[in-house]
Amino acid sequence: MLVDRQKDLMRLCKDKGVYKNTAETGWHYLLASGHHTMKFFDFSPGAADADFREIIGREIMQELGRLQLDHEVDVILTPALGGILICSTLQHLFYGKKPLLFYAEKQANGTLSLKRNFDLTEHHRVLAFDDVYTTGRSLELLRKICDERGALVVTQGAVVNRNPRLDQMKPQALAIPNIFLIHYPIEDEFLPEACPACMAGIPLEKDGVIVDNEGKPLESG
Repeated sequence: MLVDRQKDLMRLCKDKGVYKNTAETGWHYLLASGHHTMKFFDFSPGAADADFREIIGREIMQELGRLQLDHEVDVILTPALGGILICSTLQHLFYGKKPLLFYAEKQANGTLSLKRNFDLTEHHRVLAFDDVYTTGRSLELLRKICDERGALVVTQGAVVNRNPRLDQMKPQALAIPNIFLIHYPIEDEFLPEACPACMAGIPLEKDGVIVDNEGKPLESG
């Protein structure tokens, strides 16, 4: 158990290169929403570390225990690729019978869908989980998948809530217990045409690659 979860996890995220900011890296970042930001969480470096994943997983289990849901979840549902490694580690930390782990894949129209013979039924009780909560769109799409199949989302959340307006979540989302380990509201999200980092000529990064405003890699040379 961490002494001060917020401070200890933020320190760990910085040590593992999960939390990034323009002042230190020299880049700014393209979010899935198309907005630009100068403060960013990228869980890929941390998720590669088994100890990091286990620390995150144990903290999630602690929250599930507090909500008395640690014996209720029989499916963990996450978007690909953000939460897969963390949720895989979490899966092994459950007591007794382990929940199934399904991941939903992004489609060309921006929605999420279940493939690879993953299937949910009205008998499933689901934890919908992501690595970072920004607009809530991914969790909304996960709930939609569950609703269409009659599965019950008993709780949802993410490792980090970076949304400064969490109280504006849709009513159906607020009715579900929410788990966030780190609350780090970030206000500096900009449309490309109003981005001060772009105006200052600071390169834009997505998934470790320098891109244009549409997310297309810039040709080197």
